[in-house]
Amino acid sequence: PRKGERGALRAALTAKLRDGGVTVVDELRADARKTKPAADLLKRLGAAGRTLVVDVKPDDNFSVSARNIAGVKLVPSGRLTARDVMNTTRIIATRAAIERLQEVLG
Repeated sequence: PRKGERGALRAALTAKLRDGGVTVVDELRADARKTKPAADLLKRLGAAGRTLVVDVKPDDNFSVSARNIAGVKLVPSGRLTARDVMNTTRIIATRAAIERLQEVLG
């Protein structure tokens, strides 16, 4: 089943890339545990509707800040599934997370 899961994730990410639903950033950090600055950052990055935020290890302050935002889901790159990708309209991922996914998915 692991090969099937990886294939499904690869196909889902490819479809999202073709649709232009992926934004890659250098890092996602928050200076303080405040929801408003995190919401403003995500809005500037094009987050609308259901948004999936992918990082290798999410910043603690950003995780706490973003978990209160409706429609935003934070996922470490090692726990990403095809269902997560297909159930969102926008994916915001860090460069490190994309590199890690490329290693795993080949």
